[in-house]
Amino acid sequence: SLAVITQSPTNIEDDIRKNTQNLFIFRLQDEKDAKTVAGMLGHIHIDEVNYLSGMLTKLKCGEVIIKLASKRYFKFLSLS
Repeated sequence: SLAVITQSPTNIEDDIRKNTQNLFIFRLQDEKDAKTVAGMLGHIHIDEVNYLSGMLTKLKCGEVIIKLASKRYFKFLSLS
């Protein structure tokens, strides 16, 4: 196992992002980073990417989106 933790997912090499299995996503401030992560969650349609990236930039403290390799869809959780 290897954990990659960053505040800027666009700085991670494409091959690493493509092979990432489990994602724990907290608020992203940069729109480009948010769109990159939306793509990592499997969204390719521009409307889906825009909606999800907007959601990622508005997450509050203690809110997280989790995508596990064993699941097709992601889950939103509030930890507070």
